[in-house]
Amino acid sequence: MARVIITGASTGAMACAARLAIKGHDVTIHEPSSTWAPDLEQISNNGFVFDIGTNFLTLPAVYRDLFLKTGASLEESLELIELDIAYRFQFGDGTVFRMPGAGIGRIAAALGKSFDTSADHQWRNFMSRAGSMWSVMRQPIIESNVRGVQSIRALPQTLRSIRQLELHRTLHSFATAYFTDLRLVQMAEYYATRTGADPRKTPATMATYSFIEQNFGVVHISGGMRKLASALFERCVHLGVKFEFDSAVSPFVTNSRVEGVRTSVGAVISSDLVIADGTKADNNSEFILLLSLSGKTPGIEHHNVWFNNSSSTATQIYACVPDDAKMSPDDGEAWCIKVSSMPSPVTLDRDGLTNHAGDALAEYVLEQLAGLGCDIRERILWQKCLTPTFKKSNTSPAMNGRLAAFRQESNVTKIDGLYNVGQDTHPGSSLAFVAIGANIVAQHIGSA
Repeated sequence: MARVIITGASTGAMACAARLAIKGHDVTIHEPSSTWAPDLEQISNNGFVFDIGTNFLTLPAVYRDLFLKTGASLEESLELIELDIAYRFQFGDGTVFRMPGAGIGRIAAALGKSFDTSADHQWRNFMSRAGSMWSVMRQPIIESNVRGVQSIRALPQTLRSIRQLELHRTLHSFATAYFTDLRLVQMAEYYATRTGADPRKTPATMATYSFIEQNFGVVHISGGMRKLASALFERCVHLGVKFEFDSAVSPFVTNSRVEGVRTSVGAVISSDLVIADGTKADNNSEFILLLSLSGKTPGIEHHNVWFNNSSSTATQIYACVPDDAKMSPDDGEAWCIKVSSMPSPVTLDRDGLTNHAGDALAEYVLEQLAGLGCDIRERILWQKCLTPTFKKSNTSPAMNGRLAAFRQESNVTKIDGLYNVGQDTHPGSSLAFVAIGANIVAQHIGSA
């Protein structure tokens, strides 16, 4: 049995803790804040509930495996709702497309009906290639520890397999090679643009994120995404994981071997293994506007995206409006609006938004929505602005450079006994990916 200290209580960190506890290790989590899972923060106001972090779950099989192998099924703790409509997309020309949930064929057929038959064929071809990328990368890269660009050697050693990854292309050049309709390009690039990244700089392999969503579906958790973190916290406690809150610690290393952690006052707590939680709760690179509204909005869906012109890199407005009685009253709606890139006239300074710019941006976003046919200003009962704390260029490493997916922080470090989990480490920042990273670490450590 190893004594394990984890330096945070993010979702990925708790996933790792649960897997290690079931393997017989003594696990303690030190969390700098006063609560678990700061990456899945939730705000409530008079019966309206808002998810501040991720607004949906993909690859639910990852969490089904986690919960089943640590005690009981995921469905025994949570109600999972697979969305029949994944997104409502509205384009600059006024076109509205309701993207179906799981099923690439369903989505392609719906595009053919909404746009034209060429959209059907082009979408199928694009997703077929994205699916090939996923098949090539999944086991040797996504589900395994990476050690820089040399991990490319772990790929199936055939020229055809390497070519499937389009390593010479960005997401934008990849998408435009398949689509003649800019609306399809916008949809294909949406995973990158919703996080504030530039598709002209991100790798073509990011198309796999869209493939995952469309092949495996988009899932809502009744009551909000923090319910997942709550269930995971309870599972950890049940397995004997200890939590120390308001306790900021960092790995303590001597002679290329981790000896434990150092506290904020300089004290050293010894342990056999340390897992660094690479999730920064305050790394918010998008503007968030929370709204409690009276009444119901005709035609609104759970996930809504407005593209305000034909450019794929233009500012987009995203709104999560859950049709969930646990998140809003019957006669109201809880809107969580997110804007990843900063429109003029609002600019970022070194510390975030300039003075009073939060209110200015809220007014700007609401005016933009009104101009796009969705004027909700008269129905606002309460609002709250959450402004970015970092410049939008501070995005995940997986979004910077064509080979960036191979340059993320490794889960297994070169320092003996030191590991990494969380959003800023391999394989990425999505809920599913941080749980995959947690499993990589747990498998490497093994049973007691």
